[in-house]
Amino acid sequence: MFFSTKYNKIKNQVCIYWPFHKKPDWHKTLFKYGITGFISTAIHLLVLTFTHKFLSLDIIPATTIAYLTAFSVSFLLQKKWTFRSRSKKYIRQIFMFLFVGLFNLFFNALSMQILVIEYSLYFLLAQIITSSLVALNSFLVYKYIIFRK
Repeated sequence: MFFSTKYNKIKNQVCIYWPFHKKPDWHKTLFKYGITGFISTAIHLLVLTFTHKFLSLDIIPATTIAYLTAFSVSFLLQKKWTFRSRSKKYIRQIFMFLFVGLFNLFFNALSMQILVIEYSLYFLLAQIITSSLVALNSFLVYKYIIFRK
């Protein structure tokens, strides 16, 4: 009884100050977000390998097909599984999802330019930092703007 009271008090305090959720099960959504990112990345690499190595497509068409496939899978998984959006505004959500992807591409390139060229940071460390910021930004935009309930 004592521990459950203390646990609930701490949990309520965390819920007040933690900005990523309104329910205590935020970690499930974040976990699903990570799994979805892993799945879409794996699909991208598999389709790229298949189209370039086995179908002998040039790298640009192979990359385009792989990106579009991964984009579609990512969108559907984020919408239906991660954020459980029931909105029927698919076209609006797809364009917003694409806009976030384009913004992230620009942000990634700019961040890498600044961190690697301006500050001489090791490129892999710079990419890890940049990718973390991109993932956090995407999560917040998907949860609170694109797939909000």
